[in-house]
Amino acid sequence: VLFANELKKISHLLGNKFASAGDFSQAVKYFTDAIKYNPTEFKLFGNRAFCFEKMQEYEKALTDAELCLSMCPGWDKGLFRKGRALAGLKVNAHMLNPFIQELLTNRTLVLEEQQLNQLFHI
Repeated sequence: VLFANELKKISHLLGNKFASAGDFSQAVKYFTDAIKYNPTEFKLFGNRAFCFEKMQEYEKALTDAELCLSMCPGWDKGLFRKGRALAGLKVNAHMLNPFIQELLTNRTLVLEEQQLNQLFHI
């Protein structure tokens, strides 16, 4: 168990390092490894969703964002990742309504105007 925890931490740290450097495909690899060792850590799915979004793999980004939110409903970064994936998929306004309702009813989410602009204008 100790070895698995160390592998998870190393994979998570390497994922963050590669994501920060803009090497999103390598980051995805390491976040995926970390998820294997800790499949209930919602932040790992959020981080991988970020990388998928940057790689313009919006379906995968949406899947990870939704997994993240299923583990931690209302998490602001998870909601942001979901919104970016939906925007990347260029879903129509009618399909965005449930997401917008989720944003409006989430009392813990505070997005600045700049973040809202980023969310819907890729």
